[in-house]
Amino acid sequence: MIAHSLSAGQIKAARALLDWSQESLSQATSLSIATVRKLECGSISPRQTTMFVIRNALEEAGIEFIDADGVRRRTEEVSVYRGVSGRKNFFADLYETARKAGSDIALIDTPDGSLTNGEEAIALFKMIEENTASFVKCLLTSPINPVLESAQVEWRLISRNYIDPMPICICGDIFAMISGAKGEDVKIVTMRSLGAAHASRKQFFSIWEKATQIQAQGNTERALRCVSS
Repeated sequence: MIAHSLSAGQIKAARALLDWSQESLSQATSLSIATVRKLECGSISPRQTTMFVIRNALEEAGIEFIDADGVRRRTEEVSVYRGVSGRKNFFADLYETARKAGSDIALIDTPDGSLTNGEEAIALFKMIEENTASFVKCLLTSPINPVLESAQVEWRLISRNYIDPMPICICGDIFAMISGAKGEDVKIVTMRSLGAAHASRKQFFSIWEKATQIQAQGNTERALRCVSS
């Protein structure tokens, strides 16, 4: 069985758990209703790319596929990352989420810019650029020169009056709150919750539209040294 393969029964069971109609699945995947019906009847052999699209849409909606044709709702998971090693692990997990789910990343930086200008974030941005089609949107609250120039990383500046002081990160079904962006003071609390991520993403983009676009100031060499060191 290929990594993205699902049985007709799993697709139908997942729809039932979500209370989705075939039309809902069609809209979520941009596949035709006829294709969805044929897949669930087992009358066609789908391409791997088609199954990836279906699986991704259902997992994004909170479904988890398990062994032996199993399906269940994914429970909300809370994780805490602490200190320097925790920060590295957080960014590594963030990259895996973006890569596997094909999700974009939204970040609200610390006032001193240490979250997005740190070496772990820079390494993340480079891996996103080299290995995915995802985009990163970084919202700054202070006029700090962004480090990395990349076609897939966009920077905007917004007044602190518009947002809460605590930095956040959103990717796929992950919603993360960050306190203490440096050294052992770092504490990152993440929740895997589609509802929390969706609500936070909606709020983020309402602020993003009000923000002013800025450009990285030619510090790419510094960024590359951080990644390679």
